[in-house]
Order: sequence, then C-alpha cells, then structure tokens
Amino acid sequence: MEQPPPPQELDHASSPCPPPSSPLVDFVAGGVAGAAGIAAGAPLDIVRIRQQQRPTDAAGGAAPGSGGGGLAGALRALASREGGGSALFKGAAYPLATSAFQQAVVFASERAAYRYLCPLPSPPSWLSFASSSSSSSSSSSLPPSAAADAPAASTTSSSSSSSTSSYWRSFLSGFFAGAVQSPLTSAVELLKIRQQLNGAAVGSPQYLGSVQALRRVVRGEGAARGLTRGLGLTLLRDAPSYGVYFAFYAAARDAANAAIVGRADAADADAAAAAAAAAPDAAAAAANATTAARPTPPWWQPQPGGALVQLSAGGLAGVVAWASIFPIDVVKSRVQASPSVDVADEALRTAPRDRPAGVSAAAVVRRAWREEGAAAFRKGMSATLWRAFLVNGVIFYVFEGCSEAAAALAW
Repeated sequence: MEQPPPPQELDHASSPCPPPSSPLVDFVAGGVAGAAGIAAGAPLDIVRIRQQQRPTDAAGGAAPGSGGGGLAGALRALASREGGGSALFKGAAYPLATSAFQQAVVFASERAAYRYLCPLPSPPSWLSFASSSSSSSSSSSLPPSAAADAPAASTTSSSSSSSTSSYWRSFLSGFFAGAVQSPLTSAVELLKIRQQLNGAAVGSPQYLGSVQALRRVVRGEGAARGLTRGLGLTLLRDAPSYGVYFAFYAAARDAANAAIVGRADAADADAAAAAAAAAPDAAAAAANATTAARPTPPWWQPQPGGALVQLSAGGLAGVVAWASIFPIDVVKSRVQASPSVDVADEALRTAPRDRPAGVSAAAVVRRAWREEGAAAFRKGMSATLWRAFLVNGVIFYVFEGCSEAAAALAW
C-alpha cells in the first residue's frame, strides 16, 4: 500500500500564520505592555474624561481640568488646583492594578483567535483590507536588483504580500479579543471615571480614593447593577475598535517595513551601479560588499521591524481605532459618570429595592444633542488621540520586545 506523503512544514515567511509561540508568553507580554501603556497615558486620560462631561457637571460648575487653554492648559489647571503632579494620576490605581491582566487577556485572546483563523481560506475580495493590486504595486516598487542582491528583502516582500490578504483575520481576532475583555474594562473604567471626576485635592477629606470609590458604588448602586453600568456601550465600543486596532497595526507595520527595505535596497543598487561604473570588473563584488556591510542603525532610525516602526504603527493604530468609535466613548463616559441614584446611604440601606434605574444611553444622547449639539460627541477628542498615540505606541513596542526576548530565550 502506498504511504501518504509526510506533512509539509509550514513556511511562515509565505503563510499568514504567525510562528508558533506560547500562549503564556502572549499573556505575560500583553500584561507588561498594558501596565506600561497605562502609566504613559494617565495624565491625558483624566483630561479626556473631564472634557467629555457636560459643562454643568462637577457640582454645578465646570468639570475641573476641563477648562480652556487647550490640552496643556487643562493639564496645568488640574495640577495647580488639585495637589500638584499627583493629581494627574487620579484614578490610575484601578487601571494599573488591572490593565496588566486586561491587556494580557487582549493579546492572548487575539493571538489565539488569529492562530485559529489563519489556516482558513481567504475571504472574498470585498472583505479584504488590501487588494492584490496594492500588494503587487508595493512589490513592484522595489528595484529589480533587490531580488538578486538581497534575498532577505525578497523574503520580506513575500511575507508582506501574504500579510495583505490576512488583515481580515487581524480584524476578526481583534474583534473577538475586544469582546472578551469588555466586562473587566467596563467595571474598571466606571471606578476610574468616578475618581477622575472628583475635584477634591489629593489627601483632602473630600478626596475619593480607590477603595472609597468601590465602596460607594457597591453600597450606593449595588455590585451587580453598579459595576456593570455601561457594559453594553463598552462592548459596542471595544469589539469593533480592537478589530480596527489590530488590522491597522498589521497594515501600517507591513507598509513601513516594505518602504524601509525598498529605500535601503535602492541605496544599495545606486552604490553598486556607481562602483560598477568606476570599476566594471568589480561590479559583483561591490554589490555584495555593499549589502553585507550595511550597518544596523540605532533604534531611533527606521529599520524593518525596529522600535520606530513599532512605536509609530502602534500609535497610528490607536489613533485610528479611537477615532472610529469616539462618539460611543463620550456617551459611555457620561452614562458611567452619573450614578444610578442620588440619595443618602442610610436610605439605600433601608430601601434597597426602590433604587431608580439611572440614566440610559438614549437619554444621554438626547440631552447632549439638545444642549450642546454635535460638538458634544467630539469633546475630549484631542486629549484622547494624543493619548492613544502615546499609549498604543508604547503597548506594541513593549509587547513586541517581550515576545522577541522570550523567543531568544526559547520560552
């Protein structure tokens, strides 16, 4: 009987499937990246939350730290009124304590979903994030000498071409990851928002700390109702935005890598042509020497897969993802900022079943449109997008760095 041929080993250079890695590595790398991102973006996050509130919130006055003077003015006002630099990190305790786990869940879920999807057939062309024509045009932009003189560039181009047909997998796996982490994110953001809107100076008797915020929500609104407030809006925001996030990062990273390789190969080709014109007999040796002697640039200069690519691609992915769902985030922040009830704790303890239902998303949208118009749904956008670029650039840079370190150690 004829034996079946042995299974072929997967060629990751031409396959949409990533090289195998441990789910534990993805989990730990995502956790470290999440904590680094939260620490980097905390000051801009508190400005975002305060600018998104109604003008008459915060005890009948303007929300502290949401005033004029732009982003820099808001940061200065916040620090000067509420206890110096420590005021810029109000509400950061809950995200820092949980963001490591949250981002660990995101990256582990996204990688697991991507590995599940990668063997599946490619989708119809109308579902693809990049057409084959854009792939071929990107490949054809490389000089003819690149394939002969730089095999690594050929591999990168091949890998990039296969990646362009797999961005839909990045979107679907990101969508799944965003949905998985939404329950945790919703509860953490609710507590963070309540702290960030507390205008008391840090250390004062009126200051709302992390434990006090949790106790007030649980005692005042109930654990189930209070901590799940805004969960539906969080799911509506995070599932599609994480799909955009991971797909755009992959596309931006691949485009940057292809551009850098193309530019380097063009420079090598020019150098080889100049050497050939000066000494025709040494043309081949000059071309090989040019490619072999190409130095590794420092991290702040563009290089394929380098820090600058990861920081910029991650930052742009965060900006695009947040811009795509920003109005939903405004509504969610306002829903979570308004407690379900406004009565004394004693009354709550004596009549817990008579608690009112709280402000709905539809009521928030109607009131915002009536009182502030379309501008209500763009409030805090500047702080959000600056923060998104900073935080997500750091997150992807740290995640990729941790993953590479783990691979080097053969974990």
